[in-house]
Amino acid sequence: MRITFLGHAGFCVETDRVVLVCDPWLSESGAFDGAWFPWPPNHHVAPWVRERLHDGGRARFVYVSHEHRDHFDRDFLATVPAGVTFVVPRFGRTALADWLAGVGPVVTLGDRQRLELPGGSIEMHVDDTVVERDSAVLVELDGHRFLNLNDCKLLDRVRAIRARVGPIDAFSCQFSGATWHPTCYEYDRPTYERISARKVADKFASVVRAIEACAPAVYLPAAGPACFYDPALAHLNTEPVNIFPRARAFLDHLAATRPDLDVCARELMPGDTWDATAGRFTHLAEPRIEDRDFAALVARGAAAHRDRILALQDLRPGRTVAAVHSDLGRVLAERVTRFPLASAVAAPLYVWLQEAEAGWRIDFARRAVREAGTIDDPAFTRLRVPAWQMDRVLAGALTWEDLALTFRLQILRRPDTYDPALHAFLLTETEDLDALGDLAARDGTERVLVRGSTRCWEVNRRCPHAGGDLSEGWLEDDRFLVCPRHRWVFDLADGGRCTTADATVHAVEVAPDTGNRRPPAGG
Repeated sequence: MRITFLGHAGFCVETDRVVLVCDPWLSESGAFDGAWFPWPPNHHVAPWVRERLHDGGRARFVYVSHEHRDHFDRDFLATVPAGVTFVVPRFGRTALADWLAGVGPVVTLGDRQRLELPGGSIEMHVDDTVVERDSAVLVELDGHRFLNLNDCKLLDRVRAIRARVGPIDAFSCQFSGATWHPTCYEYDRPTYERISARKVADKFASVVRAIEACAPAVYLPAAGPACFYDPALAHLNTEPVNIFPRARAFLDHLAATRPDLDVCARELMPGDTWDATAGRFTHLAEPRIEDRDFAALVARGAAAHRDRILALQDLRPGRTVAAVHSDLGRVLAERVTRFPLASAVAAPLYVWLQEAEAGWRIDFARRAVREAGTIDDPAFTRLRVPAWQMDRVLAGALTWEDLALTFRLQILRRPDTYDPALHAFLLTETEDLDALGDLAARDGTERVLVRGSTRCWEVNRRCPHAGGDLSEGWLEDDRFLVCPRHRWVFDLADGGRCTTADATVHAVEVAPDTGNRRPPAGG
């Protein structure tokens, strides 16, 4: 089995009988309306990938992990030749499979389902909580195994997968951030950098733990940070501290903290090939791009793409800011009416077009939307969005989650506390809102024991944030339980309350020797 890195989260997995291309993001148009572009640049490998997909002598497949446009590259996928089968996760939302069905045959796989291939199989692992929709695959071909998590957060499954299937030759998962927090939040610089540094440290620690659990022959750092050519986002390329570390920073951390993990990790360039049979890299693409080249190459890319990016940033013909504002109010009213978690959101939400003098205030308790020129609430969240970008969302050209990933909006919240229900409202498509359940109660009936050095607690097994398996978490300072997916922290000595959000895992202390609940003090 040969694994060739295609850039970003893309890989081409080959044997003499099979070609499997994973998450090819290869077009020159970028993603999220020109907000993101691959780093290192990789569109030059697109002809090489098409050549393999035209090879009628082998079974040919393309796996697309989820809907995010840095994985679901419609421009490239529209050019895939006949004879290629698409393999996608079976999500509750079918938009991904529906679009690909217009290009070629599609196989959808549910969680832990397999598709047999010549000489092996693909095993799908699905994370579908409506708010989070992603997937990972275990590829087994000719006796070799590649566990590819791309940027799926199923880190809590790695240990169990390896225990079930045996040694894994290659492992890949995301090492950097890719989120609107704190990127889009209105923080002062010290707060922004403090949150960013903590998130990077947490991410690095989670990936190191996953590598340890997987114990692969090689770790392939992928799904790394994009680069930003839009002049409005260019500062993200050069900030001294943010959530977008490049691969070299993680590899240096891995070498410094866990030199015992001999996983042949190296910074990848598009075209690098790992041969699982030989147990080594058999091709290293040239030229190798170093960090010292970053600023000059990004400046060159920004100059080449500037006119096309700026041309996108206009309202649709015949549209005005006033019309976008009016339509936004109508859509928000529909969304809050359909939102089953409205009663869980305590503070109002203001949504404002950056060019407008007034916005919309959503009162979740009353499911009411009204126009507002000022913010009069002590507790609130406010979004400010460019009118042209919101116009694209209202037209269906961009999802609400895509809007968050453009990084072109600004968010202010008072107090600065994460609200899972509000997060779900902001990132879920209108037609999917009905599918949202009570996130705080998800899987709350299943309980597990968490043992410290001298104390033991019974807690909900599933993290209230995104369903992470807390039996795969770990304790810090002998009382703080850390979720392995997003590193939410729960203070078991305080009943299991989250340290950063209004959530709990309902911790109950039990006797460590028997597992029985301790009686109340004095009982």
